[in-house]
Amino acid sequence: MVEYDENTLIGYLPAIVTEIAEFQYLLKAQGVELKGVFDGISRVLDQQFVESSSEYGVGRWESILGISPKESLSLDERKFTVFTRLNEKLPYTMRTLREKLEILCGKNNFEVELINDAFTLNVSVALSARSNFNDVKDILEKLVPANLVVNMRLMYNTWGKICGLRLTWESLRNRTWNDLKQGEFDS
Repeated sequence: MVEYDENTLIGYLPAIVTEIAEFQYLLKAQGVELKGVFDGISRVLDQQFVESSSEYGVGRWESILGISPKESLSLDERKFTVFTRLNEKLPYTMRTLREKLEILCGKNNFEVELINDAFTLNVSVALSARSNFNDVKDILEKLVPANLVVNMRLMYNTWGKICGLRLTWESLRNRTWNDLKQGEFDS
């Protein structure tokens, strides 16, 4: 980030003229203009990186990458889609695939199982990352070798997990099993 304040220019003057009022006013006026220039430079630099991009920057990234975003997506979800597209490089190892999934889903929000004999890759996405499910599916279709069958699923809550949360029947009274199965709980 480029930082600038109005006292920057005065440091370039010889000490003998820094006390002259005309120079102080002149540098103050120029400082306002230069601050605008530096702020503009900062905004342009922010658009270079997906994480710091604004609505405008994400729109440019989408245009460059040929992405047509859904109107219902938030800025963060659109950034995720752009980030996913930028990371579409073939992984040659399971470790690389796991690293990419960790970036996309978050740590401990997925499971990957490769069954070599059946040429099958099972990928489970946690409920906390379910909004990224379709993006993960899209990237797996592009990354995983064509000779593997990819099975994807959401990791729904199991009875064992819900029992382990030590919830009371009273707290669960107004909820259906479907609510419990798809709900997010603090472990």
